[in-house]
Amino acid sequence: MLKLHRARQLPTKPCLACSRLITRSIDDAASRALDYYLKLTPKDETSDKPYTIFCFAPDIDSECLLANLSETLASANAMISDLAFGLVISTFRES
Repeated sequence: MLKLHRARQLPTKPCLACSRLITRSIDDAASRALDYYLKLTPKDETSDKPYTIFCFAPDIDSECLLANLSETLASANAMISDLAFGLVISTFRES
């Protein structure tokens, strides 16, 4: 007749060293996952200062820049004239 041996039960609580190793490996895996999905990578630094609003391409000639500036100032002049005209009309209507 065959004798059946009872299987040895594994401890339900891991030893202290094992639990520290498991905790450390879980923390490392969580950190890697968060870094992969959420960490922002710094972009390449440029020679421009970070507080500049506008930058010009170095290969644009002065004539093109002056023509663009002239059009921009003409547009600003038209917007200010429209605003002033609207303010003048609204003050006449109220009085």
